Amino acid sequence: MKIAFLGLGSMNGSILHGLQQANLPNTTFVATCHSEASAARAAETYQITVEASGVNPDANLAAIESADVVLIGVKPAQVTGLLSEIAEDLEPKTIVVSVAAAVTVAQMEAVLKPGQPVVRTMPNTPTQVGAGVIGLCAGTNTNAEQLKSVQELLDQAAQTVVVDEAQMDALTGVSGSGPAYVFHFAETLIKAGVEAGLDEQTAQELAIGTIAGAAKMLQQDNADPENLRVAVTSPNGTTEAALRQLAPMGELVEKAVLAARDRAAEISAELD
Repeated sequence: MKIAFLGLGSMNGSILHGLQQANLPNTTFVATCHSEASAARAAETYQITVEASGVNPDANLAAIESADVVLIGVKPAQVTGLLSEIAEDLEPKTIVVSVAAAVTVAQMEAVLKPGQPVVRTMPNTPTQVGAGVIGLCAGTNTNAEQLKSVQELLDQAAQTVVVDEAQMDALTGVSGSGPAYVFHFAETLIKAGVEAGLDEQTAQELAIGTIAGAAKMLQQDNADPENLRVAVTSPNGTTEAALRQLAPMGELVEKAVLAARDRAAEISAELD
């Protein structure tokens, strides 16, 4: 199998790292970056062939030659331009996978040859540390076997969830933007700890350790967030007093997810 990465930003880079860690047999990786400096750094980091597309105009075409999968890792506004560049040279069997936010299947298929299989994905930043979630959906020309092959590939780098494309913006609101919600909560918890009388280092250790521990509990088999919350909330105790103050948070989180979902849809429309 040959896998080509066009663009090696944080998402494509983290996926490549995960695939390399998996030691996939008989697999070749090639990549392109725009600048010569970026290509040199990437080649040293990943120990693969990385060409600078900004210097060599044929770099992307060389990378996709005989590729089984091509992962598009450029900024959303650059995706259709890059696809237009490589469209005529893609083999019919090559599966094009986008990791760019908000770029729809229709927008990709509009510039590719008829019948080209496409998979749209939405990774999140914890993919960089091997703990990410990647949502994916199939294009109109992508059969179940092709989608499964991409999912199994990405499973080596993150947890994957297949959804209908109509759900991709909602997925973006939950998992794509979701890490920022957790980071924001951690910031707030640290500041509150300092306000309550802790020094900043201790507050940070306690807040981050608590969030990490709670996340591990949520990952247990048959874990249920509501049951876990109830188990730690003694009647008329300290946690119950705290949760009364956090009651408005549920509505705010819902508003946040919907705002991210709606903005993702707006970005898609802006790309048309």
